[in-house]
Amino acid sequence: MLSETQKFDDIVFHAAALNGWSQHYDQLTPGEFRGFLQDVQLPSMRIFREYMNCSVVQHTMAPKNTFNLIIPIRGTQDTKLSNHTLRPDCFTLIPSSAEFFLCTQGETDYVVISLDESFLEKMLVPEDFDTFLKYPKGYSLRCDESALCALQSLCKHVLDDRTPDLAGNLKGRVQALFRDEVINYLLQGMDVAGQRSRIRNLESNHHYLVRYCHDRILNEKGQISILTLCNELRIPRRTLAYAFERVTGVSPNNYLRAVRLNAADRGLRDSPDWALTDIAHHYGFTHSSHFGREYRKLFGKRPSDHRKW
Repeated sequence: MLSETQKFDDIVFHAAALNGWSQHYDQLTPGEFRGFLQDVQLPSMRIFREYMNCSVVQHTMAPKNTFNLIIPIRGTQDTKLSNHTLRPDCFTLIPSSAEFFLCTQGETDYVVISLDESFLEKMLVPEDFDTFLKYPKGYSLRCDESALCALQSLCKHVLDDRTPDLAGNLKGRVQALFRDEVINYLLQGMDVAGQRSRIRNLESNHHYLVRYCHDRILNEKGQISILTLCNELRIPRRTLAYAFERVTGVSPNNYLRAVRLNAADRGLRDSPDWALTDIAHHYGFTHSSHFGREYRKLFGKRPSDHRKW
């Protein structure tokens, strides 16, 4: 068993720390980033907890041939917001064959259970294995409350490095019993979620509009206006503003400014030969001083903390 806990003060390093997962994160809310990652890897099962002190946009590609499920730890998400929050009463299924795009509001705190599909097929009777397969990925399932609470408790216990018999020496029969208990509660939760009214598709028209603008802003050299995006999408500005409110909880201007600043932050690391003024202009900031102010407002540090002008 591999057990590890890491703390971060940089969102780029945090996103890259999950071995085997391809992902990057964008920080949405201002302030210095703080996060931690607790990771326990067992035979055929991986459990990790991610905490971040801010709202984030996540682009994640899970390993192939795995069944992956998000369990919220803290109920900080506003359930009035749209499909891309982590609701405190739901499991969220992550696709393993396509990029998963998720916006969170406020503090981000959840556990992911990742199971090897071939192991599940060997372990379970066909009817139970079909329970894992029948739900399309990229959905959230409003699940049995007792199963959700039991899974939260089990996961926090195994991830707690103050519990030496679990976090330090989880071996043999204890590992198998823990794994079986987790799978049992997952099945219980998904059985209750079997009613179609309890299944929420994470792919909505609002989501499409936000993601189109997100990708478009990154593929455009310089800045692109909100009105230009509305013309391309053939929608009025109020429709676009409503979509961003429902999916991200912030306005289109604030969201897209944060996306450009996060892209510039990655550019500072990935393009060491570029002058900071060139990076600022490339991501739509015409004045270096304005870029510096906005960068510091979002990340709580200066661009020159990476390198000099």
